[in-house]
Amino acid sequence: MGVPSITTNLSGFGCFMDDGIENPSDYGIYIVDRRMKSVEESVQQLADQMFEFCQKSRRQRINQRNRTERLSELLDWKRMGIEYMKARQLALRRRYPNSFSQFDREFESFDKMPSPLSAPGSPGIHAYVNGSEFPLHVNGHDEDDDRPAINFKAKHSP
Repeated sequence: MGVPSITTNLSGFGCFMDDGIENPSDYGIYIVDRRMKSVEESVQQLADQMFEFCQKSRRQRINQRNRTERLSELLDWKRMGIEYMKARQLALRRRYPNSFSQFDREFESFDKMPSPLSAPGSPGIHAYVNGSEFPLHVNGHDEDDDRPAINFKAKHSP
């Protein structure tokens, strides 16, 4: 982890990041708007994002990489794999509704993926319940980063 990424809001990853993280570009996740913009506007947005990244100093890139690494628990394949299986199951159910019984809910029990027992807790991330969302606040700052802490939210599925 820690590598900047460019994606679109038409991809599953891009939608997940856009919905779940405030200011994804602060974490090195650049999302090109392909849904509401023309091709020319999207190309210009991509060029602007790439230029903005190239203008960053070495220290800014290191800080961004460190913030990107903080998302590793959220983006771990153990969690994302379950989300992928749930999305695939939903697509199959919609396409072939007669192939599944109403009681066959194999993937609905995976609301949250617990941390493995061998993994230490993350002291910089704290979650609290507020309505239907779980806002998460990154409390730690990089040494030379004078910007305020960055917030991101993970939506709670009922």
